[in-house]
Amino acid sequence: MRASSLFVLALLSTTACGGGDQASMETVNRRVTSLERRIGELEAELAGGKDGQAKGSPTKAEDEDKRAHGEHGKGGDHAKGGKDGVPVTAEGDATQVVLRHKQKSAPLPAEIPPGTYTWEATFADAGPPVSGSITLTAGTPAVVACTAATRSCVTR
Repeated sequence: MRASSLFVLALLSTTACGGGDQASMETVNRRVTSLERRIGELEAELAGGKDGQAKGSPTKAEDEDKRAHGEHGKGGDHAKGGKDGVPVTAEGDATQVVLRHKQKSAPLPAEIPPGTYTWEATFADAGPPVSGSITLTAGTPAVVACTAATRSCVTR
């Protein structure tokens, strides 16, 4: 909303509340001037970036790419979710379960597009991880359930 629109709204709200005297008008004018200054600062900050992003901030596409490559600490391989994302969760004793595909990974829980993935589970005993595969089908949530006693996992 532009500053002139803000001025009109502020003026209308002042007059609707019984104001409208010179002091009220000056207050409205000061507030609008302050808002115009702040809008100018924000526009200058945004002018240095891309696609409405502040200078130095990642674009939406860059942010999604980082998520897809596990650079945000969450997400990972296709962890963008969305309409075709299949909810995948981990149950049981594993300390971490990760889905892997084409050198990308997604720690569970995550929403992953349909397809075939390798899962890898680690347990608290610091032994080698166990792994297997899972095929995700659109519209069917999936679970990787792990048991520490047998160091094994089943998918369902």
